[in-house]
Amino acid sequence: MEILAAEMRHAAEAADTAKLDELKKKHASLRDVYETERAIPTWPVDMRVVGKYVAAQVVPLLSLTGVIEFITKQLLGT
Repeated sequence: MEILAAEMRHAAEAADTAKLDELKKKHASLRDVYETERAIPTWPVDMRVVGKYVAAQVVPLLSLTGVIEFITKQLLGT
């Protein structure tokens, strides 16, 4: 896109409207491709999913250690 932008500047300086229109169309199509690919994650792991998974695993693991019973006993007095 940088090369295309430089070519657009040269065409504008040379007042070559036909070439400038062609370059604008190419630039618009490249910008559209860029916008559609922006939403594709580049990190192989979605951290939101990992966070939800870890949160879902914490409660069962705490129940194995007796922490849940301790908290229940402290809060409810049972």
